[in-house]
Amino acid sequence: RRILMRRSLLLIVTLLTGRCENNYSTSEDERLADAIMKKVSTEIHQELDLIPCGTGGIMMDEIKMLALGFNYFKPLDIDGARKLLISASEKFISEINRNEKIRKYLIKHPFDEKNIQIRIFIQQSDGSHFSPDALCVISAINGILEYKRDDSTGSRFEIVCSETYAEALEKMTTSLSSL
Repeated sequence: RRILMRRSLLLIVTLLTGRCENNYSTSEDERLADAIMKKVSTEIHQELDLIPCGTGGIMMDEIKMLALGFNYFKPLDIDGARKLLISASEKFISEINRNEKIRKYLIKHPFDEKNIQIRIFIQQSDGSHFSPDALCVISAINGILEYKRDDSTGSRFEIVCSETYAEALEKMTTSLSSL
């Protein structure tokens, strides 16, 4: 019984100290992409109060797309959601294009709104939604911004509004110039 406990303890200590070997090594393009996504996630968290919750991308032979996911714990209307998506997207695109080391791995340079994805999950801190009509997922994917809420069954999302990135920028510019 003591031997079994010692072996269990040794196994736990070995796992915790990282002595297990991992044959997977990260490529340079993955390291660069990860560093950019971490930096941008941190900056967006500090500047826009978005809580990072995921990253991703399409990077088989070259970097085709990079993605960030966030949680947001305040209700938003479509204008506020648009501003948040555009701000996060612009920061992400800018950081990718500014990094000279990653350029040779990108499918194209400069990267644009069609090469990134941003998803923001709007919910209360306990994970519940603010109200049945409130926005609960907003996204910028492949140059299209979508604003979604729960459908009447509560099991799916319905798109409340969809617009191109260019349309969203135009609406933001128009609303800012009217102030």
